[in-house]
Amino acid sequence: MMRAKQAHDPLISEVYRAQADALQVEALAKMRLADEIDAAQERGEVADGRDGPGAGVTNGNAKATAADLVGDDDEVKPTAQDLGLHREDIRQARKARDAEAADPGITERALKGPAGGTLGASTRAWVRRKSRCDPTL
Repeated sequence: MMRAKQAHDPLISEVYRAQADALQVEALAKMRLADEIDAAQERGEVADGRDGPGAGVTNGNAKATAADLVGDDDEVKPTAQDLGLHREDIRQARKARDAEAADPGITERALKGPAGGTLGASTRAWVRRKSRCDPTL
């Protein structure tokens, strides 16, 4: 039984490290998505929820109709929904990006956990909570 435990522990440790690495890559991808969406909205390539008469948000996406979203060059600007994104995903990506900008390295510290080692219980929800609420990381 002792040999099985000795073989088990390093393997589980590697799994936790791989999970933390994957979560970090996912967080970086979301931060990049937020930057790209914001840049596209500034360039007028993507609707920003303020386009069109009476625009706003309904069902989590810009409620302007396609006719309201015609740009200066008569090209229809796609909404987040047209791009396959939900506004909540974009909101979370922006929060992660802003948290990292306010405190560089917060995502990596959250993944390492309180003891500085790779935390076995690192989950998306735990990382989100830590990156926005815990200034003591």
